Amino acid sequence: MWVCASYLWHIPVTWRTSRGHVGRVWLRDKEATFELPEPLDGSSTDWIKLNHNEMAYFRVNYMQTNWRALASALRQQHTVKI
Repeated sequence: MWVCASYLWHIPVTWRTSRGHVGRVWLRDKEATFELPEPLDGSSTDWIKLNHNEMAYFRVNYMQTNWRALASALRQQHTVKI
């Protein structure tokens, strides 16, 4: 089987924040970073969900504070659009 080592996938990263901001960026390089247009303040109710609407197949992991904020939002209003 032939595999080209320089072949890279373009990966869509979507997100939604507790403030209702929704966005998307395409990762086109082997390593990339991006900044949210609306920085999170780190409060216990401030969260971000990556892969919003599950646009791609990849796993995400968050800092403990973000997991807690997501869980709290779902407990308070289980129909919240996350």
